[in-house]
Amino acid sequence: MPRTIEVKVLGSWEVSAGRSSVPIPPGHLRSLLSALLLTVGQPVRVDTLAERLWGERQPANVRGTLSTYIARLRRLLGSDAIVSYPGGGYSLYVNEDHVDLHRFRNLLRRSRGADNELCLLHEALGLWRGRPFTGVESGWLERDVVPALTEEWFTATERRIDLDLAGGSSNELIAELWQLTNDYALRESLWFRLITSL
Repeated sequence: MPRTIEVKVLGSWEVSAGRSSVPIPPGHLRSLLSALLLTVGQPVRVDTLAERLWGERQPANVRGTLSTYIARLRRLLGSDAIVSYPGGGYSLYVNEDHVDLHRFRNLLRRSRGADNELCLLHEALGLWRGRPFTGVESGWLERDVVPALTEEWFTATERRIDLDLAGGSSNELIAELWQLTNDYALRESLWFRLITSL
């Protein structure tokens, strides 16, 4: 029976299998696992992985190098953690509920129009521990993934604040908004909410 793999990327990078932490070495192995992680259960083509790992500076033997990295990840996570596809490509075999990023997005989907929307938003935002993918060096993540994820966090946070405001502002909410406007001074929507709460 395969080990339960858990991955946390909404903050510092953490991977565990079973009850043990799995130390994924910094560099291309973390970038590769991140690329597979974003589309759990779906194959990612070799050329897509190559673009995400190396950009325009790809090695002479892309398939061979990728195959070596996949073999290393399998040794760390378990031989059945990554599936190969005959047409070329790989898929990460992990339960979405064991990846904080996918749990966050699933909770956001469930929250829309739900009677317990505020509760689900609190649960989703509670998964965040800091800047996404901290500890993974990747130009592709920095350019295409982290900004979009951060915007998802802003949208969820502002919706949660609106629901809190609708229930009556509190000193804790005002203090939170002061901190947010201090951290993200250029985001006008936060200033608007601060003024409203005051």
